[in-house]
Amino acid sequence: MKLSNIKLSQDGLYIRRLPWLSLGAREIYYDDIAHIEQISLNGRSGPSITLEFKDGCEIRLGLSSEDEVKRLKKELEEIIRPKVIRDENPFAFDRFGGICKELVESRGSNIRKVADFLITQGICHCASDIHMEYSEDDLQVFFKIDGVLFLAVTFERAIGERLINCIKVAAGMILYRRDTIQEGRITQITSEGAQDLRVSVLPSEPGERIVIRMFDKLKSESGLEDLGFSHEILKELKCLVAAPQGFFIIGGPAGSGKTTTLYALLRHMKSVRGHLSSIITLEDPVEYRIAGITQVQINPKGKLTFAGALKSSLRQDPGVIMVGEIRDKETADAAVRAALTGHLVVSSVHCGSAAEAITRLLDLGVRPFLLNSSLKGVVCQRLIRKVCPECVSNIEIGQDEWDLGDNETMLDSYVQGAGCEQCRLTGYRGRTVIAEFLENRDGIGHLINNTSETEAIEKAGVAQGMIPLRKNGIRMVLEGVTDPKEIKRVVG
Repeated sequence: MKLSNIKLSQDGLYIRRLPWLSLGAREIYYDDIAHIEQISLNGRSGPSITLEFKDGCEIRLGLSSEDEVKRLKKELEEIIRPKVIRDENPFAFDRFGGICKELVESRGSNIRKVADFLITQGICHCASDIHMEYSEDDLQVFFKIDGVLFLAVTFERAIGERLINCIKVAAGMILYRRDTIQEGRITQITSEGAQDLRVSVLPSEPGERIVIRMFDKLKSESGLEDLGFSHEILKELKCLVAAPQGFFIIGGPAGSGKTTTLYALLRHMKSVRGHLSSIITLEDPVEYRIAGITQVQINPKGKLTFAGALKSSLRQDPGVIMVGEIRDKETADAAVRAALTGHLVVSSVHCGSAAEAITRLLDLGVRPFLLNSSLKGVVCQRLIRKVCPECVSNIEIGQDEWDLGDNETMLDSYVQGAGCEQCRLTGYRGRTVIAEFLENRDGIGHLINNTSETEAIEKAGVAQGMIPLRKNGIRMVLEGVTDPKEIKRVVG
């Protein structure tokens, strides 16, 4: 076969005049080739190259000369494994457009290179999410870094449609369905190993909107001491998870680090308890793997729900049960009853404050006396950005400028980031947690039994020693961790 019979298109190789192929032509997609190492020279039957695919099949292409084999192999290597996406250093956002344009317009390019580049750069920039959404004439790609969206690059609509289709295929979604919600997963190979990505597609009026959630394995290995909890809350957390039974809640809005805290608690319990008691988790999805813990993937379509899995797990004799999230009455009732029958149950609830977590469970229909008997405590948390250490400076303020709703605490100055390349000119770099802890004591239990309002429960919590989120945020300002502007943004 002559090399002229093989043409490199945008998405694959177009091979003509194969005698064993009835149609006389075949297109091989780059995405179907398993690994670059599996493309090799084979000289047993003359100059040839063997392509091995992800499904285990292979094709051997005999060419006229060894030079043609080497030339084809080099071109395939440049296409399937471009050097630019293996660069571990993050590119500045102002270079994204040029790099993506080069990838799209390069000879034999395929849209998968652009997708790989964006995902790899998202990982390099420590982004928690990648957002892709249409405007009127183009597709905008945002990186969510430290809880804030940054515009990374904009594509023409035609390129954007190809990019979204590529991601849908990689995530195992139905390509032709553009009128329904779809979810999938992608495993991205990086220098640090396999990176799990969760993909969500939402149909909208301009076009499909995609969000790629990145799971940082370094965060999944964080200990309780690494998360930034105050000494008092850290002590309470360790005491609660050492209890033989009871119900403990991690609360907060979406994106506040609840899952990271849950995993840190699980690792702490595993290290303390060892093999003395078993730990079972019920998750949707299973975001991180922890050795020595039984992790169950919830599948509502397969009738494996949180409530059903929780009831079944009680027959497995667990010491600790972690329920990823309580969303309905059935799951809440099952969690409370499990805590009353000699198990330690840890779960998360979407809420704005520790007191609101209690009223939310009551609103779901949990009986007040059962909740009061099982609940040990609630931690509600937020994530705040830390001032960048590379461009930090002191700002002097007057008394009228201090406006965080706390008249008791006054200061003459606070730290603020001026903005530099390291923090993308934002003045912030990295995040830490602020939290409030509400313990179920006698006063709180009385209010639960009477199904009191959130304000009454919060007032009683402060009276018995709870430090609210805002005061913990002010403490962070006094310690030079963040500035008043960030506390206002997160806490309000």
